[in-house]
Formats: sequence, structure tokens, C-alpha cells
Amino acid sequence: MNKLIVTLMVAGALAVPAMASAQGGGHGFGQRSGNWFARMDTNGDGVVSSEEIARFTEQRFASADANKDGNVTADEFKAAREKRRDERMERRFQELDRDGDKTVTQEEYAAAAAARAVLRAPRRFKRMDANGDGVVSLDEMKAARRHFRGRRR
Repeated sequence: MNKLIVTLMVAGALAVPAMASAQGGGHGFGQRSGNWFARMDTNGDGVVSSEEIARFTEQRFASADANKDGNVTADEFKAAREKRRDERMERRFQELDRDGDKTVTQEEYAAAAAARAVLRAPRRFKRMDANGDGVVSLDEMKAARRHFRGRRR
């Protein structure tokens, strides 16, 4: 069981650079993933080395091993995952709460949604422009829609 948990943690750490590479260096596939990539890229050179991955994985394992016995139980794994989720939620809330008053107004939420849409638009357009001619035809849009609907199922 412990080997499975460690394997899953390592696989998760390795998946991010692979996704980053597939999406152009890790800076265009989503802010949250980009932040994770930046945390692994400890020397800030825009790429993640095998040493950085190993260090990240070791640190992640150590933080999950609550009792420091060299093993991560299912309960420890779950607690570590929940802690990361809570930290991510807190960071996201702080990003939304522009004025820092501990509440998110409809205007703050809408502004954040618009900013995300602007950041994602070029990547989405590129994915839809199947023939790379710089325009998206109705057929390309329909094909992209079918493709991405199928991926969510």
C-alpha cells in the first residue's frame, strides 16, 4: 500500500513537467499548474530538471509523512492532499479578493473570470484552428466542441 502511495505521488510530480512541455514550457496551460511548475523550478530557469523533480517529490513525501516514520499511510496521504487543497483554495480566494476585505464581491469575481478568459483565449483559439490558417471555421469550431465534450466524459 505504501509503495502504491509513493508511486502515485511520484507520478503526479512527474506528470506536471510532461504537461508543461506539451503545452510550451509550463507557462501557458493554466495558472494553478503554472504555479506548481514554478514551485518545482527552484532555480527559475523555466525548465524542471530531474534533480528538481526529485527534490520536489522528496519534500512532498516528507510533508505527507506526518509521523516521520519513513512511510505514508492512506490517512497521512489523505490529510496531506486535503491540506494542499485547503491551501490552494485560500490562495485562490486571496486572488479573487482584490481589496483584501475577506469577501469577494460580484465585481471582483467577474473581473477574475474575465482575466482568466483573456489569458486562455489564445490557447483555445490555437486548439480550434485545426488547419493553422489563423481563422476558425464553423466546421473547426464544431469539431473542437465535439472533441472537448468527449474528453470530459
